[in-house]
Amino acid sequence: MFDELAHRHLRVPYILNGRDLQIAKKPKATIVLLHGINSSIAMWEPLIKKLPKATRVIGIDLLGFGDSPRTSWPSYEVRIQARSVAATLFLMKIRGPVIVIGHSLGSLVAIDFARRYPLMTRQLILVSPPLYDIEKEPAGGMAYRPRLILRDIHSAISAHPDAITKLAGLASQYKLVNRGFDASKVDVTTFLGTLETAIINQTSMHDLIRLKQPVTIITGKFDPFVSEPTIRRLSKEYPRISHKSVLASHEIVGLMESAVAKAIDTALVLITSKR
Repeated sequence: MFDELAHRHLRVPYILNGRDLQIAKKPKATIVLLHGINSSIAMWEPLIKKLPKATRVIGIDLLGFGDSPRTSWPSYEVRIQARSVAATLFLMKIRGPVIVIGHSLGSLVAIDFARRYPLMTRQLILVSPPLYDIEKEPAGGMAYRPRLILRDIHSAISAHPDAITKLAGLASQYKLVNRGFDASKVDVTTFLGTLETAIINQTSMHDLIRLKQPVTIITGKFDPFVSEPTIRRLSKEYPRISHKSVLASHEIVGLMESAVAKAIDTALVLITSKR
């Protein structure tokens, strides 16, 4: 009851689990990593090895995942996540501006963070962002609509909540998920609440086009949850949004991992050239 009063009604942000994954004496920039749904800081371990050593890298477990707290009500909107990320960074004495890298759900949180805290945000790198323009969603026929697929997944899991544990176990067994995904710690209420409030019923598309910061979007050509035509259109209409498509799926592995590392290198070159 106190949790809901303080955090939902009085809007007191949560303090999340955040920690330094890499420390530099005189960092060229600070990078903040935000993971995807049902994952944790651990997903970034393979990527850390490819990041420039002259950067400070901070990983944060989003609300409801990893070692961060859960809410007492099933709502995990990006606005709650973003405010909690900001509060956590302040506690870690990070004032910005930072480069925020978000994967999947984390990319939507990154967008809201940049919207709310523009002075703290230098640049966004969005990896596999489930961005959906609901107003322009194709209707009927053979049109591919990933948002509606996620809505069907939400309905199916709601009807058969025990199935998610079995599916999560299979996904881990066949390495279809990242290192931060722990099949033994799947919480159905948290998963469904996040999927519904942060991804399916989102306003991230409208928030993204209003940002002033440069944005790099990286997508996989075989990603079932991303609408590449929507993102290609964004990159054509808004010069500050760049798009890179690679031969990959949803997770940050292989070519996707290399593309993210290259995007970070490019961002650091731009930062250095402006000094």
